[in-house]
Amino acid sequence: VDLACWVAFGIKSLLEIYQLLDVRCCQLQKIKFIHMHRKVRSAIDHLHWDGQREISSDTTISDDGDLVFTQHRGYVNLFPLLFGFIEKDSPRLKGTLDLIEDRTALWTDYGLRSLALDDPYYMNGDQYWTGPIWININYLVLRALKSYYMDLEGPYYEQVKRIYDTLRTNIIENMTSAFEKT
Repeated sequence: VDLACWVAFGIKSLLEIYQLLDVRCCQLQKIKFIHMHRKVRSAIDHLHWDGQREISSDTTISDDGDLVFTQHRGYVNLFPLLFGFIEKDSPRLKGTLDLIEDRTALWTDYGLRSLALDDPYYMNGDQYWTGPIWININYLVLRALKSYYMDLEGPYYEQVKRIYDTLRTNIIENMTSAFEKT
């Protein structure tokens, strides 16, 4: 799901560049990018939404050849939110916001974990992306909440605002404390 979101973001960026350049000779390429963007966004919605758990998820192929969702809960589930690919009034936004606020999953008083506490990979191995709080993911969550979800009222506005305000405070306090200690 993260790769699909990065690809959709890259295509969207190219479209914005074409728009800025306003080059007529590139209209055919622009149309191709619009179609590609729609296909990738559709794949994100249809292949990566786990309706049972109400979060976006990576998928894999089972031994039987079926497409199945991975059971990990972590930063990877947030990518559609990070790029504003979830509509403000979509129940999918609610599921993603609930995952963020879940203290057994990502929420801490210091920032969001990379993996949920109950994930089998949590804090295993070299611990790279397996639980610690990564400022870049926290920044992207804050940026997404402010840029895509706080400008207009929606059914989840209060939850978005609460998460944004509290997470921002937690990150600032955590970073300030770490700076003062080191």
